[in-house]
Amino acid sequence: MASTSVHAASPVPVSPVTAEPEPSSRLPSRVLTGVTLWRLLIVAFCFIGYGDVVARAGTPFANLHELSQLASVVTGFVYLGLAAYPLLTGGRRHEPRSGWLRGSLTVALMLVCIVYATMMESDYSTTSSLFTHVLTPLIVLIDWVAVGRNQSTAAWWYPLSWTLPLLAYLAYMVNAEVSSYSFIDPSADGFVATIAGFVVAVIIGGYVLLGLGRLRATIGKQRSVADVAPVTITGAAAEPPADDEPSDRTPSAVAGP
Repeated sequence: MASTSVHAASPVPVSPVTAEPEPSSRLPSRVLTGVTLWRLLIVAFCFIGYGDVVARAGTPFANLHELSQLASVVTGFVYLGLAAYPLLTGGRRHEPRSGWLRGSLTVALMLVCIVYATMMESDYSTTSSLFTHVLTPLIVLIDWVAVGRNQSTAAWWYPLSWTLPLLAYLAYMVNAEVSSYSFIDPSADGFVATIAGFVVAVIIGGYVLLGLGRLRATIGKQRSVADVAPVTITGAAAEPPADDEPSDRTPSAVAGP
């Protein structure tokens, strides 16, 4: 009886699995440049308005007891830091992961804008008034809605906490007896109701900003998905081309007797 010998098939060489190199996390230079220039423009708006106040008053600390001027100055320094932020991260990010501070400033400036337009004299004839009460709040609002990215990850409780800096200013205003806002009178019978109304309005406005930030992120994701065209392969698979020359490799086989 003829014996058959079976030769074990040669193991197929397996190429070592190598991890694909991670894509560079550095943002495109045009993005960094554009965002930085935009935020420097915000800084300019803040200090143009306050600079006019200083020029007319002759003191570098003019009217800082008022919320409108204080909010503009704080916003100017914060956005100066945001403009320099890419330098601190090696160009990997153009802003911190948390958008709490940007949202808080946006809420405060929108409060300044709306209150001045509806409850005060609303005189926009001076440079300081125009920039402080209109242009700076609007450009910061645009930054929140259309330019930044971290507003999309804002937590649900952010609008509640955005009232805290304003309440801290209220405490200062009452203790320092700031008289710029006649409609906020601690000695009036409706003082508590007035403050409660402001707090509710700020919270509602905060949630509107939160919704706008998330809506903008959702639209951005939908556009990104739409830009990626699906690849569909139809039909039979193509036959591999025949070799013109015989292969010098011997496939594994079962040897006969």
